[in-house]
Amino acid sequence: MKLIIGISGGIGSGKSTVSALFEECGAEIIDADAIAHKALNEISIKNLLKSRFGDGILLQSGEVNRKSLAKIIFKDAKAREYLEQLIHPKVRKEIKKQIKISVSDIIVLDVPLIDNSPLLGSCTHKIFVKVPDEIRFQRVQSRGWSKEEWQQREAAQMPVEEKEKNADWVIDNTLEVSKVKENINSWILQELKPLKGSYE
Repeated sequence: MKLIIGISGGIGSGKSTVSALFEECGAEIIDADAIAHKALNEISIKNLLKSRFGDGILLQSGEVNRKSLAKIIFKDAKAREYLEQLIHPKVRKEIKKQIKISVSDIIVLDVPLIDNSPLLGSCTHKIFVKVPDEIRFQRVQSRGWSKEEWQQREAAQMPVEEKEKNADWVIDNTLEVSKVKENINSWILQELKPLKGSYE
């Protein structure tokens, strides 16, 4: 049996940072964003997006302009639904494939919308990364986001309070990185012990 961990949290909570710390503690990371990026640039998908949203959806390099696409889909629910229907089945299929062939005892699914994804059913545990709203906004603001952009994306997701309520464990990601890593390693030891008897 494996630990299959879904990482949840609000935008700007540092989910990818926490995933990386799990990796340092021995976990294998399956990155849905990387899989989606690859799927977005399949010729058939690019042609469909260009047909629906126009030439401005592509960079000069021919790749999909993800920033432009994000601005469209977070203002238009129908556009977001269209994109999800194109991409999500491909991402789910690839993630399930990677889970099946993985030889790791600990797998972290770095899936941005894990709470609303059928992939949550593949997880043995769900972990919520907790950071106060004001700090999360400061983090996304440093990436160039406006408050309106942040609020639009938050509104398109499950409320953070509900995400936290449904979690098996909550990580305080305002602590020092070394402390967060220490907490993660202790949790892994605790969860793996009943499965394997020990964890090296």
